[in-house]
Amino acid sequence: MNKKLVKTNAFLKEATEDIESFRIRKIKWAIKELMSQNEKITPYKVQLYAGFGGKSTARPLIEKILQESEYNDEDSKHVK
Repeated sequence: MNKKLVKTNAFLKEATEDIESFRIRKIKWAIKELMSQNEKITPYKVQLYAGFGGKSTARPLIEKILQESEYNDEDSKHVK
């Protein structure tokens, strides 16, 4: 590797995230945003708000996070 790119390569390895981590972060962000707007939380609304579109492979992950997370227990009036 080029000696000048060692620091750049190290930074990129540290700063990047895999697709699963990205999706989880976006889903949790979307849920918090919808809750702050007093919206009912549905997997479809989370999917759209997170920017995954209407047909997404992220849907099962969204449902899993909604079932396992504090979002159900903490403020169940929002979760549908």
